Amino acid sequence: MADRLTLVLGLALLCVSSGSPPAHVPPWGIVSGFADSVVYSFRTTTDAQHFVTLLEPLASYVRDHEQAITWTFRPFVSADGLSVQIFERFIDQAAHDGPHSNSKVHVDFKVKVSAWNASTHAITNKVHSNWNETIMEGEPFGIWDQTSSIPVSGFTHSVLYSFKDGPSRDDFMLMLRPWTTWVRDEEKEITSTFRPFLSTDDDLSVLLLERFPTKADYDAPAHSKSQARHTYAVFVSVWQSSTQGITSTVHEDWQELAMGVLSREAGQLLTTGSVLV
Repeated sequence: MADRLTLVLGLALLCVSSGSPPAHVPPWGIVSGFADSVVYSFRTTTDAQHFVTLLEPLASYVRDHEQAITWTFRPFVSADGLSVQIFERFIDQAAHDGPHSNSKVHVDFKVKVSAWNASTHAITNKVHSNWNETIMEGEPFGIWDQTSSIPVSGFTHSVLYSFKDGPSRDDFMLMLRPWTTWVRDEEKEITSTFRPFLSTDDDLSVLLLERFPTKADYDAPAHSKSQARHTYAVFVSVWQSSTQGITSTVHEDWQELAMGVLSREAGQLLTTGSVLV
């Protein structure tokens, strides 16, 4: 108990010194009421590419007709070309469960994919996850889309952390927070997205989604060797060695596709009915 108290106090001091913006500056981006991801795995890259062609009409429909309810609907292809992840953010879960899921275009997509897979057995696995976009003290962690002049990232990376229990996940989020603040405030030119999501299927997972203009930006010392990242790594290493709080870590590289919509919150805050892709 004493060790955990020391950790919390140390992290609280770190947060104070991590360059948090003044109270009058609002956080970048707004937080969705509900987020989810679906990862499809395929036998071959040809199967994955065909799936993307089936997905395109739905992605276009969401972009053009769900401005009021769907903030993100973006597909990503894994580095090996054998998986497709669809990442979605909504104004709330009712929007996802109702008008989004029940639209004619969405129903048609599901029917076509089901018929195609029944005849080809192209899909080898499908993992659906529900996420909560992280907030602490009224502020979202990190940033969602800060280099909006680059509509499609050149490199995307995700990390899925699993934990032995809820308190371990809470401790990890305290350690992660200062790094996400640093990225948001100090890496405006090189990091497009750096945002963690908490699993609502259980309290044992965190998904960190990162987007960069190029792979070189991801590898650049300004990101990969920043002081904030080093401090985070030291805290996590010491904590992990004494608690074994993290049970698994899965890293994935992705190629973002120019389909659907990534972010339109800023446009909705400024104008009515605008669509940002």
